[in-house]
Amino acid sequence: MVKNSILLKAKDFKYPTKLELQRIKTDKPKIKRFTFPYINEVDELLIEKKSLEDVARKSQLHWWNQCLVNRLGNLDHSFTHALVHYNRGLPDDVKVYANDDYINRVQFGYYGETYFYFFVSVRDTIAQLINIYSKAGFEEHQIYLNDKFFKKINEVDLRKCLENFVKTTTEIVNIRNGLAHRYLLTHHDNRPTIKIQNGNPTYNAGTGTYIKSSELLTEIKKSFDHLAKFVDELDIIFQPNS
Repeated sequence: MVKNSILLKAKDFKYPTKLELQRIKTDKPKIKRFTFPYINEVDELLIEKKSLEDVARKSQLHWWNQCLVNRLGNLDHSFTHALVHYNRGLPDDVKVYANDDYINRVQFGYYGETYFYFFVSVRDTIAQLINIYSKAGFEEHQIYLNDKFFKKINEVDLRKCLENFVKTTTEIVNIRNGLAHRYLLTHHDNRPTIKIQNGNPTYNAGTGTYIKSSELLTEIKKSFDHLAKFVDELDIIFQPNS
């Protein structure tokens, strides 16, 4: 075994207890689920004589919403488990770790990273719903939350609601992209760099910077709260047509 290595055994990994889950549930913001009912497309077309566009829109809203419900469940699961393992004990300073702290770090790292993936997935799925609801007209693969998309949303309240949510969660998306596409932000970055100063190359040693667990937890809690408020606002807008 490598010197100073830590051995984690399967028996040391424990599921969240009922009490731990209850504590998280007590303080966790509740995220609503939208109501876009299932429709019988044949009846709508042949009996109700609805237009092809109207029937397709209602049906797509229902199925995209089902997709959102699934992803919200995964987001909630990763949020809860990340908090459980952080609450079990996770110092920012690895030098003071006990054996259980290493287990909590592994579990928090896994569920925390998973949380950011599902957060962006939920965000993008809501964008798909808004595209259909507002009749913005974008194809599924063309939707990006930028000015081009915002300008196609004619409902002022809906557009402002979305723009504000995107603005307040920019850092969350940056963290997710950092975790997925760049050097892992939660690991000490000791990589050297070479920079040119006054025409001369300078070698710079890595300083070991990284995102602390407490900082990551703050972003997780903050983003979950932003999402809950965003969904509340959207639900009010969607209700008359649900």
